[in-house]
Amino acid sequence: MDLQKCLDVRIGNSLTGGLSGGEKKLANIATELLTNPELMYVDEPTTGLDSSHAYEMMKMLKSYTAKERKTVIVTIHQPSSQIFHMFDKILLLTSGKVAYFGERTRIISYFAGLDLHCVPHYNPADFILEVVASSPQVQEKVLNAYDEYKENTEEFLQMDELDGLFDDNTESVIDMNYSENGDRLEMAHRVDSKNQKYFKNKIPYRTKRLNSIKKWYKYMEYSDDKWPTSFWTQYKVLTQRNFLQAKSKILSKWAAIEVLTVAMMTGLVWYQLDRKEETLKDRKGVLFFTAIYWMITPMMAALTAFPEEREVLNKERAAGTYRLSVYYLAKMTSELPLTVTLPSIFLLIMYPMVGLNGVVGFLKTWCALMLNALAAESFGLFAGAYFLDQSQGITVCVTMSLFYLMMGGFYAENLPVWLLWGRYISPAFYTFRAFVTAEFINGSPVGCAEENSVFPECHYANTTKIDSETILQTMGANIPIYYDAFFLICYIVIFYLLGYLVLRFLRKPERLLQ
Repeated sequence: MDLQKCLDVRIGNSLTGGLSGGEKKLANIATELLTNPELMYVDEPTTGLDSSHAYEMMKMLKSYTAKERKTVIVTIHQPSSQIFHMFDKILLLTSGKVAYFGERTRIISYFAGLDLHCVPHYNPADFILEVVASSPQVQEKVLNAYDEYKENTEEFLQMDELDGLFDDNTESVIDMNYSENGDRLEMAHRVDSKNQKYFKNKIPYRTKRLNSIKKWYKYMEYSDDKWPTSFWTQYKVLTQRNFLQAKSKILSKWAAIEVLTVAMMTGLVWYQLDRKEETLKDRKGVLFFTAIYWMITPMMAALTAFPEEREVLNKERAAGTYRLSVYYLAKMTSELPLTVTLPSIFLLIMYPMVGLNGVVGFLKTWCALMLNALAAESFGLFAGAYFLDQSQGITVCVTMSLFYLMMGGFYAENLPVWLLWGRYISPAFYTFRAFVTAEFINGSPVGCAEENSVFPECHYANTTKIDSETILQTMGANIPIYYDAFFLICYIVIFYLLGYLVLRFLRKPERLLQ
């Protein structure tokens, strides 16, 4: 592809720059060649290129067909005479109808037979386009002439017979035995499902088409051998690619600035809280804020990032480049270290500034925070996969975030009986409860309020401290922390699985050659 000079250059986009238009086309074609396709369709490869680069592009494709014995179908507008003479066959369209299909070497004589002559030394491509773009009478003349030509040409009759092999009303089998000279393709019995009639037909066909037909038929039947590389190879390459792509988004400069700023603001607002009864509400507030912030941020990031990948994913799935399961697994594992990086930085800054519960409490809070971030990301990925319209996905994610917030146990501690179920499907509730447990269990006692304490122990003589068990029981967090972790893990697995099932069955792209 002559892309060695671009080896370390990002492909880029309209904002970041990168490869030129021609280099992007070459890179796009190169990715298709990785699967070693028998047939490749290239849509307007010369558009936007100057004459020199357009010629080099077509020269490369022509060389590929000759060396690798492959078929390349190209759509092209107004090719130069050099490019025109590279084609083996021409399909000419006008007003959506076929005006000519056949050998390139015969097209000038074909039009001459219609009393439409090309001037010597004139570009045949320009002449042909001028003919089909001329008056309606000439267009009708050309179309009618082609219909007659098609009806009387044996090649088209043979093509019709070949098409019959894939008729929905027949069971067809292709016998790939052919004569030594390679000029004929032997077709086995074609069985009509209604009449059970058998007949044989031999169709002249070139040997170089044989493997194409065989692999084409297998591809349409979803053969297990369609993957060009192993599971491990696909996983390794996709993991590296997804990591590089996600790194610039998740760990971008502005994302880092946001996290550092919010962490400093959080630490300053709740700076060095005293461990006494009057600050219990403030401690709950900073813990709940942390849970909500790291629920909304990963969820929206996953939701907005996936639509950018959808077009590439659908294209590569349709081409049979890799398994969907490999892509999904690679995406989850490659983005895992990136997803936990920013929450970890946030907690490292905020935790000591607020003065929360020691090293053990920090580790427990960190584990709960990571599960919370992954749970939010799994829902965002599911929504991004399900909703083709990003605005609909944003609406659903915002609505669910607000619902989880209200069910989280901080704003509303006494829910109506008929709404209690909402609390138990809210990851914010389990994360917040795990945070509270990590903060107070085995922690230092909390000093009683000087006046009007809500804890009965503080009304006893010589009692100035409240033990952690009493505080946890009062806050409804007297449940082992691993129960909350178990729910969050289940939530992560469920929504990652739902995202995969949506891509596997609901958002399945149309397969090529189908």
